[in-house]
Amino acid sequence: AELKDLLRADRRKQDGFLDLALAHLDTTVDFDLAFAQWIHGINRGILLPPGLDEQWLISIMHSEADAMRYASVFDEFVAELVA
Repeated sequence: AELKDLLRADRRKQDGFLDLALAHLDTTVDFDLAFAQWIHGINRGILLPPGLDEQWLISIMHSEADAMRYASVFDEFVAELVA
């Protein structure tokens, strides 16, 4: 097989995986809860991307203190949910 045929086949596999992932996401994610967590963080100075696939994005540009602050704010969110 030629490289272009292999790439096309690989692309079809990726598209199928994406369709499957999106279908799963539609049935398992509580979008209201995800939005609430995002707003909770914003109200406490944690400015992360709004997309569900990027809400946990922390890069090497963040310090350990940044990561711990995010974890602390998330812990506060969870505590408020179960209170």
